[in-house]
Amino acid sequence: MKPTFNIILLILAAITLSAQKYDYNWYTGYVSSKDKYYFPYGIMHWQFNTASGNPMFTLDSFKNIEFERNLNNVSDRDGNFLFNFNGGYLENYKNKPIPNGRLNSFDYLGQFSQMSVVLPSSNSDEYNIFYKTAYVYGKFVGSQNILASTININRLSEGVVKSKAQIIASDTFHVKRNKCGPTCKWL
Repeated sequence: MKPTFNIILLILAAITLSAQKYDYNWYTGYVSSKDKYYFPYGIMHWQFNTASGNPMFTLDSFKNIEFERNLNNVSDRDGNFLFNFNGGYLENYKNKPIPNGRLNSFDYLGQFSQMSVVLPSSNSDEYNIFYKTAYVYGKFVGSQNILASTININRLSEGVVKSKAQIIASDTFHVKRNKCGPTCKWL
């Protein structure tokens, strides 16, 4: 009797769960509208918040952000796109930089991928961003700090950075050999 009760309880719990749509919009690619070398330039927008359930693909040639180093796309609970974070700065749903949204320098970030994560807060309009900084240690490049920032944004605002660059861990993380020396920059 006990296994049957547990199975029924799990089925009923699964029926009451609802999906969160924080990842209903994906932006992929690395060439932004500022890059004139690759024409046509643009970022591919994958939209999963469609009535049919089938994704739509469009080229967004107005995005100013590039995703060569890092990629975070955030939608609200209803699947409406809110902002991108590429490890360096934040860009809102209007393809505009969020004021005070420069969270990291791009120097040496080309050697790091998956260097940040964005998590929704208990407040529905707040998002916590955790990310690494990069430093040169002679012949090596590594992350020295893990930082946290908080952004407040919804479809009625263009975004506000509430807290910025709070150190949550300080150590030497993710050290890699520096192949191009101290003058190498990825801008």
